[in-house]
Amino acid sequence: MSGEWGVALEEIALPEFELPRQQPVIPAATYERRIAELYAAMSGRGLDAVIVYADREHFANMSYLTGFDPRWEESLLILVPGLTPRLVVGNENVAWARVVPFEIDVVRLPKFSLIGQPDPGDVALSDVLRDAGIAASAVRRVGLIGWKFWTGPEAAQWIELPHFIVQEVAALVDSVRFVLTVIVRMSISG
Repeated sequence: MSGEWGVALEEIALPEFELPRQQPVIPAATYERRIAELYAAMSGRGLDAVIVYADREHFANMSYLTGFDPRWEESLLILVPGLTPRLVVGNENVAWARVVPFEIDVVRLPKFSLIGQPDPGDVALSDVLRDAGIAASAVRRVGLIGWKFWTGPEAAQWIELPHFIVQEVAALVDSVRFVLTVIVRMSISG
């Protein structure tokens, strides 16, 4: 029976739902291409390096570039052209970082762990950044990628990463900028 808009309500059988038989896998070459595109976009914006932030709730950019989504804690992906990408994780994510399907250096930073975790070497974030190439003479302008896509006239000045990370990076380089729009445009176009 049709209503006044020509729409009828009918009973139908439920479709059959099956469990997937195979887990979909994104090839390493796809992630490597995305990182290469990010390097090209960095160059076009006058950036010497990019740092991508992720945590349990804000991992889409990290996952898009590496296939890694952090569990329980913060992480950084540090990208400096000519160097192996570096993934900085807390204690709980060191083993989990093996999901990244291409060559990457994994660095344990206990300060990114849950509160009260052991930090035997008392490693400083600034030391990890320096070791990754941030603060090298050729790395003076760094783009930071967080999780929000800000728009509007003030958006270029907003950075939505934890303040302590922004402070550590800013103390080592000449310029720090928000660049999430690079990831958004990359993911829309390819």
